[in-house]
Amino acid sequence: MVMGRKTWDSIGRPLPGRETIVVTRDETFHAEGAHVARTPDAALALAQQRATAMSADEVAVVGGAEIYRALMPHADRIVLT
Repeated sequence: MVMGRKTWDSIGRPLPGRETIVVTRDETFHAEGAHVARTPDAALALAQQRATAMSADEVAVVGGAEIYRALMPHADRIVLT
């Protein structure tokens, strides 16, 4: 699961049963229980690596707007909830 730092701040913790990757440019940011990536592309690469390790067949991008915009060209499916 890939999310931006503001989305992480609103949730405040990793969600159960999922690996979380938080995207932020803040070099000092640390998210307990989650991975941190500095760019959307780095987050996507890490997410694909973690999905393979977990035998998962997809990566979820859960927000915010800047992350959606950056990763939309890589999407092959959109689930609107």
